[in-house]
Order: sequence, then structure tokens, then C-alpha cells
Amino acid sequence: MVLPSTNLLRITQCILIFAISGSLWSVTPASMSTTPTKKIEYQLGIKITNRVFNDSLLNPNSEDYKKLYGEVSQLLANVYKCPTCGTASIYEGIATMTFRKGSVIANTILVFNTNAINGFVVKWKFLTHIEANPSASLQIDTNYIECSLSVPFSVTPAGMRTTPTTKTVFQLGMKITNRVFNDSLLNPNSEDYKKMYDDVSQLLANVYKCPACGTASIYEGVATMTFRKGSVIANTILVFNTNAINGFVVKWEFLTHIEANPSASLQIDTNYIECKVLSAEQDLTKMSNKQSQVTASVDTV
Repeated sequence: MVLPSTNLLRITQCILIFAISGSLWSVTPASMSTTPTKKIEYQLGIKITNRVFNDSLLNPNSEDYKKLYGEVSQLLANVYKCPTCGTASIYEGIATMTFRKGSVIANTILVFNTNAINGFVVKWKFLTHIEANPSASLQIDTNYIECSLSVPFSVTPAGMRTTPTTKTVFQLGMKITNRVFNDSLLNPNSEDYKKMYDDVSQLLANVYKCPACGTASIYEGVATMTFRKGSVIANTILVFNTNAINGFVVKWEFLTHIEANPSASLQIDTNYIECKVLSAEQDLTKMSNKQSQVTASVDTV
């Protein structure tokens, strides 16, 4: 499957809103509960070009409203609730739907029974479904897919900090099958390490920094890289200048690029790709310090 490039970034008006009293956390004037909700809601807006707006679409009791509501609901169910959809078990349906002019803009509130999905995934699934399976009844303008995600704030039991985290750090591990591990790959100053580092860094730039990549504007590069046996396992720490991306997207982008564009120099085992999120500031500092310690210890040998 190839990720759509141009339309992907225009995607659906999509505002993350929190499911418990408008917040991700249940908060009262007297105290704050730190138990997160499991539900997330997205506001999704789509432009329907083969319908003409009329005032009856403002009335939920009208036949016109009910008919269009049913068609949009079915379209969204096809996107998020189909048996083979990754979201089938978590998509709970539509909380509200309103219509406005232009031809007809449908603004919907979608509910997902999880907090492990983000706007990128929601938007991408909608767009790719529409492009692969045009609706028989509704014509969707894929150039009108807007999304603005509200930024979650860091919350601690002691209080609420209103400075949003802007960077997300991921640990991505890959198995390189056409390289043989040797101890010089443990030394960041060795020629073998430098060459392998450059090869892997270039591969990751091809995946996340290409002009047509959806992550081009947010991928900041490799913070650290280490190697270990098997044939060669490259463990990389990747930094993205956003908190609106998750491990599913990072791994999926890497895997689909590798399958569509096999590297000329590195053969990657697509059955061995590991990805997990790290807490941005703390883990990035920790990994950078660890890399520095490795370099220093090698220099003294």
C-alpha cells in the first residue's frame, strides 16, 4: 500500500476534543483525578459536492437531514467499522452531525473507545478509503479535507502545566541482513560505524524527510544510533517536532517505504521492525548522555 502524498496533509477538519467534560482528565474545582478516559472524539468535516444545501438540513427532524445523516453515517462506518479495518473494534460511531453550505459541509463528531489513536491515523484512513472506494451516493471533495488537532497539555498530580510538549521521540529498531556485525560497530569513531551510521541515516531520511512525505516538516533526524549482533540490529532514536504522531505511523511509514523502495545498500528484514515511543525530553537526554558515555569510554581504550 502506498501512502497518498499530496492529499494526505489536507485531511479532514479534525479537532481532538476530550471525552470527559471536555478534558482528557476528570477535573473538579476541589481536586483532580489522574485517571485518563479511554474515549477520544474527533470532529471530522467533509465536503459533499453532489448535494445542494437547503435549510431543512438544519433540522434534525426533517427528511432531508435524516437521509443525508444516514448516508454520511454509512460512509464513516465503511471507513472505520469494516471487518478488516484496524479501527473496527474501537470505532463507536457518530456523536453529533451538523450541515452547512458549501456545497454541503458535514461536520461530524466521531467517537473512538481508545486513547491510543491520533488525528493522523483518523484522517489518513478516511482519505485512503475515499480514494480507493468512491462512494456510490456521496461525492467527496478530497481537496477539502481539513484538520486542526488541539494540543494536549502535560498534567501531573500536583497541578496542571500549560506548556505543551512539542517533540516526540521514538526508538526504532531494524534488522539489516546484508551486513555482518563486528566489534568496530560499537565504536562511534570507527570507519565501520560511521559508514553504517550514514547508510541508516540516509535510509531514514528517505522515509521521513522526502519532499512528498507527510512527515517531512516534522522529522528532525537521528538523535542516537547503536548496533548489535543479529545480523546487524540498528537501534535508532528518532525525533519528531510534534506530539501528533504515534508509533503506528512511524513504523507503518518505514515499512511501506521499504516494501515500495528497497534500499540499494541495506537489506531490511521487514519481519523485524520494532518501534516504541519514549518520553521526549527525559529519554532524549538520557540516550544522548549514554551515547556520549560510549564514545568517551571507547576513546580511553
